[in-house]
Amino acid sequence: MNGKGGSAPISVVETAIKQKLDAEESEGQVKYDSVWCVMDVEAPEPHDTLNDALIKATENGLKVALSNPCFEFWLLLHSVKTSRFFDNNKAVLRELRKHHPNYAKGDDSIFQRIYPDTDTAITNTESILKEKGCSENLLNCNPSTHVHRLVQELRRINDGSAK
Repeated sequence: MNGKGGSAPISVVETAIKQKLDAEESEGQVKYDSVWCVMDVEAPEPHDTLNDALIKATENGLKVALSNPCFEFWLLLHSVKTSRFFDNNKAVLRELRKHHPNYAKGDDSIFQRIYPDTDTAITNTESILKEKGCSENLLNCNPSTHVHRLVQELRRINDGSAK
């Protein structure tokens, strides 16, 4: 998804559905093997459209990479393994800035800096999910993320081993 649809979870899902349908209906356009929605729970209170977005994503065959409380938790896991509760998104940002002091939301340069530690982030994520007993529903599992699943799928595609 290109982020043009807004950041509310339902907007993310509706934009992804539209792009998926447009691709399926267009002759000669590349079809998607999978479509992912990357969304945050937004602690301390989940965004009011999150539940509807999760249902709509499932109903439309979209995959979801949910992070609780926010995407920056995934970024943090590249530097440190922590399963401590975060009161809100700002708390995650404070922790992340201990490792990346110049990080700001929307900072695309962070990916070049953390990429070498992607395997660490995946290992940390899987360990935390197991430790906390998190399953598919991350709404009550703070902190947690499923962004690693998207990264693993992208790696499979890049390696030519996608389904």
